[in-house]
Amino acid sequence: MVETFGSQNPIAVGKITAYGTIHFSFPKLDLNAMEEMCFFSMQKIDRAVGMFVCHDKEVEVHTETVEAIEIKDIFLYKYGQPVGALLRATQEEMLEDEFVIGSTISWFYSDGDVEFKANCTTYEDDETEEDGLDRNTIQNKTSYDISFKQAWNIVTHRLLEKKDITKGEQQYSRRLIEQKTSVANIPSNINWYLKYQANDELLEIEHQLVMLKSIIKQNDESWLPNKLGKLKRTDNEIGKTLERMPITNNINLLF
Repeated sequence: MVETFGSQNPIAVGKITAYGTIHFSFPKLDLNAMEEMCFFSMQKIDRAVGMFVCHDKEVEVHTETVEAIEIKDIFLYKYGQPVGALLRATQEEMLEDEFVIGSTISWFYSDGDVEFKANCTTYEDDETEEDGLDRNTIQNKTSYDISFKQAWNIVTHRLLEKKDITKGEQQYSRRLIEQKTSVANIPSNINWYLKYQANDELLEIEHQLVMLKSIIKQNDESWLPNKLGKLKRTDNEIGKTLERMPITNNINLLF
């Protein structure tokens, strides 16, 4: 399994066995080295957990000197090739519909111990009011109860209530009441879903080809495999310039 740390910096965080058992093993990180490569963006804790625009804000505890980053995506690799993603939620419907009541989790990497407890409320627009807000109609209210240790942390993100809205012929939903809470362990009600998109048979054949021993040019033809798995070789070309490989010491095999 590989988790994207920032935009382009993947790190291995565990593995899935052939029996489907998930083993997490989050590594220690050298933040200083990664910052020099500009592969990610640490943020102050309030922004890292998603508190941006608040019309009413109540902050009980805030460790302002600590920064963190949220890790949402876990991608799967096999033989170094991307093959899918590992998704998690309390209900499978949440994977396609963000307005289903339930919970999901994400990981945060924090550069220090931090406490953050706050409430953030936004209101519907009302142009007739002086501040442009209808303070009797909540648009969203999110509470935060965050306690991080330096390194990796887990946060549950719960949608507690949604609001269905009808305006004329237009109908849509809005996330009304949400809660983000740090937890010590992955909650037992979280289910795991594998989004797999690889052709395992072809991947195995490709891996077999890669694992074949290198050869010297004089032995090219005697080396050529007649079969790979269930596939039989039908043709070959030696010394042809291949796509993205502008050299002629190549062998092109057709199966």
